[in-house]
Amino acid sequence: MDRTRRRPSQCRRRPSPTVEVSVVEEKIEIDVVVEEVPSITRIAAITIEVSDDEEFCCS
Repeated sequence: MDRTRRRPSQCRRRPSPTVEVSVVEEKIEIDVVVEEVPSITRIAAITIEVSDDEEFCCS
């Protein structure tokens, strides 16, 4: 009897990234953590400064 081992699917669904948004001192900090492999964690930090310009003000 011919036994063929099936490889685990390479098209596994990746876990969705964890996004943390916090406002600190008029700055919006967005931390995106993407875990592809349990031992590898990629962290991308994005900082957006909030300005008081009138064109950006929506009051």
